[in-house]
Formats: sequence, structure tokens, C-alpha cells
Amino acid sequence: MDFGFVFMGDCHIHPEVKYAEDNGFSHAWLYDTQMLGSEVYATLALCADRTSRIKLGPGVTNPASRIAPLSACGMATINSLAPGRAIMGIGTGNTTRRTMGMPAAKVAELEDHVRVCRDLFAGKITDYSEGKRHRKIKFLNPDLGYINIKDPIPIYISASGPRVAQLAGRVADGVILFGAVSPSIVKWMVGNVRKGAEEAGRNPDDIYVLSMTAFYLTDSDEEIETRAVREAVGPMVASSSNIFALSCHKDPSVLPDDLRDELMAFAGVYREPDAPVETRHLKLYSGYLHHSGNDADGHEAGSYRNDRGDARCRGSPGRDTADPRNAFRRRSGREGNHAALQLSAANGKKGRYYRPFLFLRNYHSPFDSVFSCSAQVA
Repeated sequence: MDFGFVFMGDCHIHPEVKYAEDNGFSHAWLYDTQMLGSEVYATLALCADRTSRIKLGPGVTNPASRIAPLSACGMATINSLAPGRAIMGIGTGNTTRRTMGMPAAKVAELEDHVRVCRDLFAGKITDYSEGKRHRKIKFLNPDLGYINIKDPIPIYISASGPRVAQLAGRVADGVILFGAVSPSIVKWMVGNVRKGAEEAGRNPDDIYVLSMTAFYLTDSDEEIETRAVREAVGPMVASSSNIFALSCHKDPSVLPDDLRDELMAFAGVYREPDAPVETRHLKLYSGYLHHSGNDADGHEAGSYRNDRGDARCRGSPGRDTADPRNAFRRRSGREGNHAALQLSAANGKKGRYYRPFLFLRNYHSPFDSVFSCSAQVA
């Protein structure tokens, strides 16, 4: 089993990525959301230059932000700086597109984007279209050192619904399950990945499966049903549930029976119906990852509003400042990231500290063994 993390696309994040590498993390993913953070490939280049082992990639890009040749060139450039360590994570762009008030890309657009990138990574001449114009393209200078396509660049597709999960099974090297931790959800999603793989004549066991979720370590005697736990994982639950609901809104019957009603109840949780359509997304995403309001008692709220589910939490005034978890609950941005990495690296699985960032878990193991991350750890 591999352990990684995902941070905001931040051009100053490379010291934390280096620290993570030195402490055993295997993967570093950075958000590709142009209205919210730094340019992801510039950021990944800095990370590549300062690390030597950790795998690097956008977590995730999408087919609407860049044309496919540009995505392929970006990844091949990172692969030149970090040979064999570049992984392309890509999805339909729910968050990235919504920050501009635009819809996510269509599944067919995602599939074509992956096809073009895959062919370019393989050094092939491939079909490329813009509107009604169709042309043949290839990398023209693959041997001059500008890019690296000699070392493979795996492509992982982020999936939150059956159609994209089946697409991942057909064409991807790996699948990123966003917020899938319930056994029934994991079984449902992986079942769709396997279905797609089998239909394409592929071995489903060859597809790398990874779960992206919030992570909270409790004290051994700490209750699960607490405000701190809700603040840590609640945004991820709401966000992933919303995306599952939206992906299946035309036919909710495909969702697992035990969670169908609960998931569909999240279909409309991220809306500003009274705001002008031209600007309502600006209000919804203002302060994303960097702003917290006040709770009912007038204290600083514990979690940032985030429809992707990234839980960055701050402690409210009056909490026990001697608790080392609260010492960095109040931190934000890179300082909080580094504190979380320090404590998780120092304490391993002792269950002593809170990790206030989105946690990525990659695994090649039976699915019913991955859920201990949400429970108390002695």
C-alpha cells in the first residue's frame, strides 16, 4: 500500500513535498485549478527539481483548461525533470470549471483528451481536432531534451460516477476514487472500473486504484462523533456526496441501495440561487481553502467551505491550546501543511495528532482493508 497527499497548487509548496518524500510519502498531487492557485506545471517543475523519488502529478487536470497537446507537453516536461516519476491525473474538472461558472467537461471530451495524450506519450502521430478542422500531430523534437517520452507517463482518471469509472477501466492506467470510502461505494465504483476493463479486454487487476479522502487521527480514547471530526471530514463528505449525486442525477437507481437517498439529498447543496448567474460562482468560491467564517457562537469556524472536500481546519478561541493538534489547527496554508507532515511522520499510526489536509491513499490491496483510516487508531 502506498501513501500520498494532495496540496493546493502552490508555487512555494516544494519544501513540503521534499519533506514528505524524506518521510516516506510515495505520491504528491497538486490541484490544477487556475482561478484558485498557482499554475500547476510550473509548481510541479519546482517540486521535480527539488526531489528525487516521490511521484508527481496534477490531482487533477481536465480537458477544458488546456488543449490536449499542451497537457501532454506539460506532463512530458515534468517527466524530463523527474524521469519516470510523472503521473497524469485527469478528470472532468468539476471544481475548476465551476470556479468560472462553467460546466464540467463531457465524458467524450475526457476520453478524446486522454487518447491524444496517450498517443503523444507513445511517440505516435495522432489525430487532433479543433472544431471542424482535423489534423495529424506529433511531438516534433522528442530527442532534444525538452521533453521525456522515453520513460512511461501513466494516466489516472478521476471518477465519481459509473460512466467515468468505466472509461477509466477501458483506457487508464489508474483510477482516482474521490471520496469513496464506504464499502458499498468502493464496491460499486470498482465494479464499474472492472466492467470497463473487461469490456476492453483488459485485466482489471492491472489498474492502479487510489482513494482520495479526508483523514483524521484521533486519540485512542477520543470519540468519533465530535465537532473536530465533523470539521475535518465533513467538507469531504458533503463534496463527494454532491458529486456522486450530480453524476447520477438522471438515473439515481444506479447508486448503491444503502446510500442512494442520502447521496441524492446532497444534489443541491452547493448553490447560490438568489445570486446573478453571471457572478454567483464568485460568491460560492470566494475564500476557497483560505477563508473561514464565524460559527453560531461568534467563534472562528473550524472548516473552510470547499466543494471539493479539502478540510483545512482552525481551532475556535477557547479550545485547549496545550493540545498539540490545536497548535496547528489555527495555522493555514503552507505552515499548516508542514506541521501536519511533521506530526504524521513523527507519530506514524500512534493516533495522536490531527492531519488537517486532504489525504490521498494509493493501494494495491483488498478493498475491505482500507477503511481503518477513518477509525480510531491505537
